[in-house]
Amino acid sequence: MDLNKMVSTWTAAVTKPEATFKAEKRKADLATGALNYAVGGLLGAVLGSLLLGAWIALPGVVVSSIVGAIIGGLVGTLILWVVAKILGGKGEFTDQFYVTSLYAPVIMLLSGIPWLGILAVLYGLYLLVLALKEVHAFSTGRAVAVIIVLLVLVFLLALVLAFMFAAALGAVGLGALAGLAAAQ
Repeated sequence: MDLNKMVSTWTAAVTKPEATFKAEKRKADLATGALNYAVGGLLGAVLGSLLLGAWIALPGVVVSSIVGAIIGGLVGTLILWVVAKILGGKGEFTDQFYVTSLYAPVIMLLSGIPWLGILAVLYGLYLLVLALKEVHAFSTGRAVAVIIVLLVLVFLLALVLAFMFAAALGAVGLGALAGLAAAQ
């Protein structure tokens, strides 16, 4: 794919998202989506290393960021796609993965900049709502519901993991106390 075309598509995805998502949805393919996420990971890794002055770790950071961005994009899309399907979504996985990948490089780059990153992430959520609307033929409310359901699931998972961690620490602590009591 032509780099100039890719950059113009990413730019259009963040400046004219609804029209871009509608036009690009017909061109959806996993390979291009993965490439978009990989470039996002690369840009984020380079910017992060530049801002932190951690050039020595750049090769490892780049590889892990690229792989992480692709896997994160696939897993995130899968979870959102399943929730969207449960809520009546009509879109295909490939369409959703590709459309959300169109803005990923810009959001990943901007999210690494202090203070601007918060705004970039919030704008990324807005773009996700628009992407879900386009891919699944959703209303705004239904697209927002998909994200809320995901956030609730993540919160519940974090809660369960926190309780499991607390229980494990408690068991270790009780075991240590029993060991101290037996030693005396």
